[in-house]
Amino acid sequence: MVKILNIEFLQLLLSMFISHAILGTPLYGAAVFLFAYILILSQRDSIKKIISASKNAFIYILLCLAVASGIALVLFFPSTINNARLNNAIFLILIMVFRDLVGEWFKNIFSANSRKTVISLIVLQIVSIGGMTWASMRVLSGTNLIIVVAAFAVTGIISALKPKNSGFSVNKELVDVASYKTFRSMMFYSRMALATGALMIIAYLSFRQTDLSDITYLIMIGWLVAVSIFYIMSDKVFKSNTKINVGMFIFGALAWIAGTICLFQKNSVISSLIYTFLFALGLSFINGTFLHFNDGFLMVLKLLGEDNVENEIKSYNKVTEILSLLMSCCIMLIILTIWCFVLPEFDSANAPKLFSWVIVQIPVVFMALSIYFALKQPLDAKSSEKLEHYLTVEPSADTNNSLYSLLVKKYRVRYGVKIIATFVRPFLHLKVTGKENIRRSEYPSIFVCNHGIFYGPIAAVLYLPTYFRPWVDRKMLDIDLASKEMYGRFMYRIPLLGPKAKMKLSRCLARPVTWALNSFNPIAVERDSLRNLMSTFKTTIQALKESDNILLFPERPAKAVISGRETVIHKTDSVGEMFSGFAKIGSMYWHESGKRLSFYPIYADKDRHTFNIGAPIIFNPDNHPNIEKERIVDFLRESMIALQG
Repeated sequence: MVKILNIEFLQLLLSMFISHAILGTPLYGAAVFLFAYILILSQRDSIKKIISASKNAFIYILLCLAVASGIALVLFFPSTINNARLNNAIFLILIMVFRDLVGEWFKNIFSANSRKTVISLIVLQIVSIGGMTWASMRVLSGTNLIIVVAAFAVTGIISALKPKNSGFSVNKELVDVASYKTFRSMMFYSRMALATGALMIIAYLSFRQTDLSDITYLIMIGWLVAVSIFYIMSDKVFKSNTKINVGMFIFGALAWIAGTICLFQKNSVISSLIYTFLFALGLSFINGTFLHFNDGFLMVLKLLGEDNVENEIKSYNKVTEILSLLMSCCIMLIILTIWCFVLPEFDSANAPKLFSWVIVQIPVVFMALSIYFALKQPLDAKSSEKLEHYLTVEPSADTNNSLYSLLVKKYRVRYGVKIIATFVRPFLHLKVTGKENIRRSEYPSIFVCNHGIFYGPIAAVLYLPTYFRPWVDRKMLDIDLASKEMYGRFMYRIPLLGPKAKMKLSRCLARPVTWALNSFNPIAVERDSLRNLMSTFKTTIQALKESDNILLFPERPAKAVISGRETVIHKTDSVGEMFSGFAKIGSMYWHESGKRLSFYPIYADKDRHTFNIGAPIIFNPDNHPNIEKERIVDFLRESMIALQG
C-alpha cells in the first residue's frame, strides 16, 4: 500500500525548507534530496535485477539523464546563487540527505538486524545530528532552529530503523502470465502518477509563491495529512468489497485525475477540500483494487500448479512500486534541472501558469496509461469468479484450456464491457433482489431475462452478479448487417432526414454498437436456417462445457406497421411470448455431459428500477424432451411475470 504521508515526502519538505531558509530557494534542497534518493533506490539488489531483466531502454536512458541532472544541480547550480552562507547550506543539506545513503551501505555490509548495524546507524545519526546542529546554529535561530533539529532527528531515526530490502527472486511462471504483465503495467504507471503527482503538487506550491514563509511548508504538510485522513476513511469503506473490480480502478483513476487537475486551479477552501477528497478517494480505490488482485493471481498460479507463492507476488509488487518511485524521482529531477538552468530568467509571475499547463500534465498522462492497461486486463470480477469456481468446485479440461487462454496467454481484450460498466452504471441505479437464489455450486447455468428493447440487456450486463456469455443476434455483430438492421427497425422513422442520410447515420451508430457487443465474447444467434441455428447450439454447449454461464433474451417481439414499414416491437412494461427453442439446451447438455442445467428467470423492471432474479428450474431428463421444453418455458415466463409484481 502506498502511503501519501510517508517519511520520504517529509524529508523532501525538510530539505526544501532548509534550502529556502539558508539560500532563499527551495530548489537546491529538492534537487539534492532527489539525487540522493535516486542513488539509494538504485543500490537495491532487487531493482538492479529488475532493470537488468527488463532490458528496457527507456529506464536506462531516464536513469542516466537523472544522474547527469543530479550531478549538474549539486555541483553547478550553487554557483548561480550569490549567498554568503552557501558553504554552510551545502554542508547541511548534503549531510541530511546522504546519511540515508550511508545507512543503506551499512545495511548492505552487515545484517539488517545485527548489533553492528544498529550501533553503526545510531552513531551515524548522532554524528549527523551534531553536525547539522552546528551548521544550523550559524545560519538559523529561534523557531527555525528548533523545527529543523526536531524534524531532522525524527526523520533520521525512522530512516535508520527501516528494515533492509528483502531478497528478491523472479518466479518465471508469474512473469510469463499475460494477465500479470498487464497488472504490473497498471501498477507501474499508476504508482508513477501518484508519486509524480505528489511531487508536482509540492513543487507547485513552492513555485507559486515568491515570498515563501514557514507557513507554506506547514500547508504542504497539512495537505499531506488531509489526504492521508481522507484516504484512511475511504479505504476502510472500499475494503468491504472483496472482489476484483477493474471498473472501480478506472473510476478511482478518473477521480484522482479530476482531483489532481483541479488542485492546480484557484479554488476556495471548500472546493480545495473536495478536490483533496477526490484525490484520496481515487487513491483508496486504486490501492483497494490492487489488494484484491493479489488474491486473484494466487488463483492464477494455482491454475498453473504453483502453490505457496504469496510472498513472491508481494515481493514482485513491492519491487514494481520501488521502480516506479525511482522513475518518478528521475523525472522530477530532470524537470528541476530544466527549471534551474533552461528557464532561470522566466517571468516568475507566469511560472505557475506554465507549470500547471505543461508540467502537471505528466502524472495525468501516466494515470491515463494505467487506465489503458486496466481496460486490457482479462482478470476481472467475472473471470476471477469463473477461475474460483474451476479451482474449488469441478475442474475440467475444457475450462482449464479456456482459462489458460484467457489469463495466461496473450489475450486480446475488448474494452466495451468495462467502458459501459464504468460510465453507465453510475447513472443506472437498480436494486438487485434474489442474489440468494443463485446456486454457484451448480454452475454452469442459463439466465433468461426480459428484453424491453435495450433496458433488459443493459441492466443484465451491469447487474447480473456472475460471469456469462450472452446470446446476440448475428446481424448485430457485423457493421454492415447491423446498420441495415438498425435502419429497418427505427432509424427510418427519424424526420427531416433523407434515406441516404439516415443510412449513413445508421452506419455511424453501428460501429460502436457492434464493437461493444463483440466485447462481451457473445454467442452469435443464427436464425436464417436450421443448419445455422444448430451452429448456435453447438457453440453454446461448448461454452457450457467450459463452465460459462449463458445469458439470453428469448422474448418474441411483436410486429407492427409504422410509417408504412413493418417493424418489430419489444414490450417495455411486461413479459412477451417466448421462443421456446432455447430450452432444448437442457437436453443437449444432458446428453453431452450427464449434468442437469438450471434455468434462472430474471426481470429488469424499468419503472421500479429493480433487477429481480428468481429461483431456478432444473432440467429433468426423465421427461420427454418436448414436454420438458414446454415445462421450462412456461415456468420461466410465469416466474418473470411474478417478479414483475
